[in-house]
Amino acid sequence: MSPVTLSSSTAVDSCRPLLLATWLVLGLAIVPAWSQGQKPPDVGYVFPPVLQIGETTNVQLGGYDLTDDLDWFVHDEHVRLDVLGPPGDYLLTPPPYWTGPRASTTALPIPREVPGRITVHPTARPGLVRWQVANANGTSSVGTVLLSRDTEVLESRSRDIPQPLPTPPIAVSGRLSRLTEVDRYELTATREGPVTVELLARRLGSGFQGAMEVHDRAGRLIADFADTQGLDGSVTFPAQQGERYVISLHDVDFRGDRSFVYRLKVTEGPRFVTAIPFGGKLGTEQEVEFVGYGLATGRAVLESIRQAVRFPYEADSDGYAITLNTPLGPVEVSVPLSDCEEMSAAALGSEPLRPPMAVTSRFDPTRTDERYTWISGEGESWLISARSRGIGGSSDVQLTVLDPSGKTLLQDDDQPGTLDAQIEFLATSAGTYTAVVRSLSPRRTQLDEVHRLEIRRRTADFSLDMPQAINVPLGKSATGTVKVRRHGKWQGPIVLSIDGLPRGVRVAGDLTIPEGKNELVLAFEAAPDADVVGTTIHLVGRGTINGVEQVREALAPVGGAALPTTDDERWMTPVLLNVTMAPPFAIKVVDRERQREVHRGTTYLAPLEIVRNDGFTGPLQIAMSARQARDRQGIRGPLLPVGDTETLVLYPCSMPEWLGTDLTRRMNVHGVGAVPDPRGRLRWLTSAADARITMIMEGALLKLACLAEETVARPGDTVRIPVSVSRSIKLPLETQVELLVPDELTGLIDAAAITLPMGTDSGTLIVTTQPDARLAGPWTFELRATALEHGKWPVTSFATAKIEFVAN
Repeated sequence: MSPVTLSSSTAVDSCRPLLLATWLVLGLAIVPAWSQGQKPPDVGYVFPPVLQIGETTNVQLGGYDLTDDLDWFVHDEHVRLDVLGPPGDYLLTPPPYWTGPRASTTALPIPREVPGRITVHPTARPGLVRWQVANANGTSSVGTVLLSRDTEVLESRSRDIPQPLPTPPIAVSGRLSRLTEVDRYELTATREGPVTVELLARRLGSGFQGAMEVHDRAGRLIADFADTQGLDGSVTFPAQQGERYVISLHDVDFRGDRSFVYRLKVTEGPRFVTAIPFGGKLGTEQEVEFVGYGLATGRAVLESIRQAVRFPYEADSDGYAITLNTPLGPVEVSVPLSDCEEMSAAALGSEPLRPPMAVTSRFDPTRTDERYTWISGEGESWLISARSRGIGGSSDVQLTVLDPSGKTLLQDDDQPGTLDAQIEFLATSAGTYTAVVRSLSPRRTQLDEVHRLEIRRRTADFSLDMPQAINVPLGKSATGTVKVRRHGKWQGPIVLSIDGLPRGVRVAGDLTIPEGKNELVLAFEAAPDADVVGTTIHLVGRGTINGVEQVREALAPVGGAALPTTDDERWMTPVLLNVTMAPPFAIKVVDRERQREVHRGTTYLAPLEIVRNDGFTGPLQIAMSARQARDRQGIRGPLLPVGDTETLVLYPCSMPEWLGTDLTRRMNVHGVGAVPDPRGRLRWLTSAADARITMIMEGALLKLACLAEETVARPGDTVRIPVSVSRSIKLPLETQVELLVPDELTGLIDAAAITLPMGTDSGTLIVTTQPDARLAGPWTFELRATALEHGKWPVTSFATAKIEFVAN
């Protein structure tokens, strides 16, 4: 069963195109359930990361330190998730790995994937949707998936050959799964004019920064882009009808990981970026400057056109659709609708602003800042916001408010999660105030270096904030503070209520924030027989303002998206409350972190002691923890079952032959034990080991070599690959050599493994192939040699064999 929770938003007293939240990110210090060494689950990614609206998609949900008893949550009523199986095996990033000084870099977490099926209702809106998991160990962070109405395809490439893309507009989802990986796509332009490729990765929660290049058929570089700021981005290039172009994508540092999912959207024709003014007041008509690529001349350059727009008297959506007349034909764009005066700085002149008012302006390269004045009475409350990234601009803005004497009153650079700024203050004296907007980005004298300043009086109101996840230990309590942001002069009491608490959980004490106070300490109490479950709750505050009761639901910062551009990407409801249990066992590493000498390519059996408390005799597993201290380079351990009464186990650590001898190797492990909750449901509780398994590398015992530099054959031929092995005198064992067939060649190629007994150091692999055109081209195959110590623990070595299949 897959719970589906709803997301909602609370309107703020501001112009509609902004919808900029005024809530501060205020802490709720809940005592974490994993403070005793538990490993809460965490989410990483969904693949594919884009779901088409109105369709059902099979997906893989990647996460960390997952268990079999997860509660799943999708925070959108239009999206249904069906979990189809338990977590799979560990998915280590394959070779190549960092070497040299970078071999000691912090390792990315090791995921496991859960198969699932996601159905998106046809009435869903395009945009980001949040998901997360919980279990009796704690609550995960929030993951991200995109809903789309565009035509979407999946990465499906063979080796390093560019994947042909269908006719634009088209979007492709893929991932950069290993170091040095470069994904390439081939596009054939259907018409002359600009082509735009937009990258979505950081906002999907991916931890890489993309670099894109576009080459023509002759290999000449046409355009490139590097996301050095972690903002995603796009590239626009000039295309000729019928010409083929190759789009390349990689991480700026050529990193790779299974979690590095992305989406590239390719469109032909002019592309809208921003507008001056950015927004139109309902029921007005004005001239708007539209900025974008190819709008004026059809060329792939940033340019602008002006067009008169009549805005409707009523708004029935978030924006107003406008058709722009361009040399390449009509282009549909959307301009936000506003309930306040919208002007350009040029139309404003030197006159003071008349709030509520918004001014959109391009930064003047001859000035260090842009200044706007307005008149305030004593005791008036103001909300000032400055945006550039949030309206499609390219600037990192800073906002400063000067008092009537010219002194700095307040200053803001980045609001949480954004590069835009906002200030709220109470004027203690009457007079002329000044808003100063600066760009902290390097000046490029580009048309998209724009900002929008909004000034309006802040009416009496309040807003609430709390964290997105709360964990309460079974039979105990967790305390925290909900904070309130008061707007204007209103200081009245606020009565809180919480809906959705699980059975056996209550909030003790008075739920009223007293008059003039801005916080309330909450005590969440879970009875000894409470339901151990994750559930969504809603915290609502009620206050009477000017004789009218106002209801505000608490919002929580989302996380999971880098530099979100809208409120929906920054804030969410509901909150996830989870009841946790403490594990009745502990895992101790014998000799703690003493260095143990281990041969490369072998399996080290690390002794672990299991301490069973309170008479616990249930089943256990020893698991390799998702988060490790150093670059993994292929080090791994299994999910090792432990008998019900065992107190000493040997945990096998597989150490690849390529590990250097200049660094110690360490592995973090934890126990996973099945314990019934008060309702009788088995919950898999985790307990981290008290130390790391620590190893120092010695020379390898086994070495495999391919004796053929490169082989040329035709599809359907039989290929012979001579191999040899070198074995240490410490390894008097027969050795099996095999060719590992890639999944994409299953059924097209086959090679029986050979066994080399002691005294025989060479042999030949016989490879049979099918006469299939899919084999054409160069291939690099992996060879593996394996000897089993004590008939069970593998000693391995790898080599590669190159075969080029030529056409018949």
